Amino acid sequence: MNGKIEIILYLPKNNQEKKEPELLWIKGFQEILKVSLEQLISKEITFKQLDNKSDVIKQMSNSVIIQIIQNDNIDFDSLIQKDLKNNQIVDLNFIQIVCCLLKDNGINIEGKKLFNFYEENIGKPVNLNVNEIQKIKDEIWLKFFDIALEIKNKAIISNKPFESKSKQKSVFLAISSPDQNYNRNIIEREINQLGYTVTSPLNFIQNIQDYKLDILNKIENSLLSIHFIGNNYSPLIKDSGISLIEYQNNLFTELINSKNKENLYRLVFIDPELKPKSEKQKQYIDSFTHNIDELKNTEIIQAPIEVFKSVIFRKLNEINPDLQKKEFIKIEKNEGKSIYLIHNDSDKQVAEEIKSFFHSKNYYFLDIENKLSNIDQIRAHKKNLVDCDSLVVLYLNANKQWLISKISDILKSPGIGRKRKFDAKVIYTKEDMHNEFSSYLKNITIIDQKVSIKEDLQAINEILK
Repeated sequence: MNGKIEIILYLPKNNQEKKEPELLWIKGFQEILKVSLEQLISKEITFKQLDNKSDVIKQMSNSVIIQIIQNDNIDFDSLIQKDLKNNQIVDLNFIQIVCCLLKDNGINIEGKKLFNFYEENIGKPVNLNVNEIQKIKDEIWLKFFDIALEIKNKAIISNKPFESKSKQKSVFLAISSPDQNYNRNIIEREINQLGYTVTSPLNFIQNIQDYKLDILNKIENSLLSIHFIGNNYSPLIKDSGISLIEYQNNLFTELINSKNKENLYRLVFIDPELKPKSEKQKQYIDSFTHNIDELKNTEIIQAPIEVFKSVIFRKLNEINPDLQKKEFIKIEKNEGKSIYLIHNDSDKQVAEEIKSFFHSKNYYFLDIENKLSNIDQIRAHKKNLVDCDSLVVLYLNANKQWLISKISDILKSPGIGRKRKFDAKVIYTKEDMHNEFSSYLKNITIIDQKVSIKEDLQAINEILK
């Protein structure tokens, strides 16, 4: 995967032919995933659809494989995991997508992610019609972003020499009770964006002793151990009566006490609106939070999840001296109002003309340093969307999918922290897009490049005033 990233969409055999809606769903999935990947990866991205398992297995060492299970009529013998040994599965660049309600739990693969695109409330997969992109929910965009991060991380790992786990920048993320899964997903996404590898317990327990050793090994080889306590005393470990949440915390304490690990730290998130659902959970929380012996090298944070995110960043910054808080935004003239100018590299010359014009009008620009890593550029992009006064999207030579991805980012800006309206939102383009895109964003102005750029900039200036 040096020159490009090849993604194989593997469609296991069904007991019936695929219908047109299923084929359209796959097309939509591919197009939206490509948009998400283009925000993270500069390499060429190619897709290939296969429905023969033996063909997929032959190419699994050179490609990222996405297995898509679209309905419960699937032939389970055609699934990738049915023919692979455990050591093959561990090394597989594999992601699994489920679009139906499956009763069979045999589809789970140890250590591999499963992304669910099935909406139980309506009894069918989420709508991925690219012609109705404005209707796609934020949580679905975030799910695609998570898949794109998985693919990016797999591509990076495949191009690096092997490093032992002790040398990797790993963070242990404990399994949470069901009521904390949403917060856990937020934290997992944040850790990935910081450039760390997330390790977690196995998805199922076959042998409790092996399970224990696996968790201890992962905690010991991580920079930080993150745990969650919510309202439920669950899930329970079979035949033990102890919850997995308590068990994971006990193992951290055991590791600290037995090996005197002074450089190993734990952060425990407790829901700020905690209302234990059982007396057993209430007793566990009281015992855990008041037992000094349990809290060595531990910080308990009972605060909103955004506060917890900042605590994680601070703690990682303390533990790992190489992680310094970067200044992502280059402010060229810190007075007047700010503009975030979003543009493709091919439009760089026009972008410089725009900057020069608005500098003279007492505006300053929020920029992204090119020398930053891809992950840091994404974080800078999000911060600029939150901080800027006005937004100008320069769309002259980029493709339409690029523009759609930027519009999606603008739509999602309240979800990443923007608390106020934009003073102005402008798309500067040489195409007539009023009918196609004006409905996506409220109060957006589209300027067609039909006169001289000087006159166009005067028009934009009037809008920004």
